[in-house]
Amino acid sequence: MSDLITMQCEFLSPLRGLKKVSLLPGAYAARLSTFAPSELRRRWASTEGCPYKMKKILLFLILCFMFYCPSVLAQPRTIYELQYTTAADGGSPWAGQVVDCSGGVVTQKFPGYRPKFTIQDPNNPDAWGAIQVKDWMYPFDMYNAVAVGDWVTVQNVLVEEFVGNTTLQYQTAYNPSYTIVSHNNPLPESLYIDPNDIASPVEGPVGEWYVTDHSAERYEHMKLIIDRVMVAEMDLGKARDNYVLQATDDPNIGCWAADYLNIDIPPTSDYHDYVTMGQAFCRVEGILEQYTRPDNGWDYYQLLSISTESFTIEQTADLDDDCDVDLGDLEAFCGYWLAQDCTDPNWCGGSDLTRDESPGMVNGDDFAIVAKYWLKGKR
Repeated sequence: MSDLITMQCEFLSPLRGLKKVSLLPGAYAARLSTFAPSELRRRWASTEGCPYKMKKILLFLILCFMFYCPSVLAQPRTIYELQYTTAADGGSPWAGQVVDCSGGVVTQKFPGYRPKFTIQDPNNPDAWGAIQVKDWMYPFDMYNAVAVGDWVTVQNVLVEEFVGNTTLQYQTAYNPSYTIVSHNNPLPESLYIDPNDIASPVEGPVGEWYVTDHSAERYEHMKLIIDRVMVAEMDLGKARDNYVLQATDDPNIGCWAADYLNIDIPPTSDYHDYVTMGQAFCRVEGILEQYTRPDNGWDYYQLLSISTESFTIEQTADLDDDCDVDLGDLEAFCGYWLAQDCTDPNWCGGSDLTRDESPGMVNGDDFAIVAKYWLKGKR
């Protein structure tokens, strides 16, 4: 009997830490795909020489272990594990499998026919750190329960590549659940990148756009910032709601953007009010999304603004017009220190930041504003 137990333990040991199996019939096939079939075959081969009935007993025991010991088998995956890929098309190696995810901080929510939200793990700030979660279960209790700033984990969700985006699908068939681990977490810092880190698509046949460089895949759903850009083109893309953010110092560098996630766009417009031809921005902040439907003529990345705060037209306390606040601005400010004749439109070279009276004075109240925005805009 002890030999039998030893053989059973040896056979079952590799299953510890593997994904648990849902008892729902609809999830059976998808769940079995999350097991390591090569390891099971190897272990089965290792029983060569055992009586056939013994093999049947071992198989029965392993199936019982898989179905009735989920707490032992559960192994949540990080966002990084689910997103990281070397595939040319950017597809997740976990696509088609049902997983638990250790989650991240909710950075934005978007209501819609299938409401969705984005979670980002601050432990991976440079790449492969965010993922989209889509709620399919009416009346969308999960979507309604979570808030921006919550750390959320999800269990029994299907990993799917949806129009180019790795998405965790929260669907009835897999008996999913979620956990709000904590509230009011600070949002992960947005990552500064260059506009050319998000390759613009190249027009193929008229009206079709295809990106040839998918290296931006590593930023999918992450919070990003690009700086010193201007609106160079509009009315592009599948819904003709994309625009080009072009580097102000190089017309050959730019990326696509859109505002459909923006909570502050007018109800009858595709664009935020700030987005007009030729408008320059010190910074634009958003979340990166891919839109891929090659059969329909589309494959491109777009930086999605979230609110009015996504756009910085002029940086407060930037006195030398370089979109940041540093020693150059402090030097300009000191040149007007205690000046008392500040009036519109110059306001003492902009150093009278309070502008609470005219003529005004450059004093400690203005210095407090410089201090508040110190190094803002610096990478």
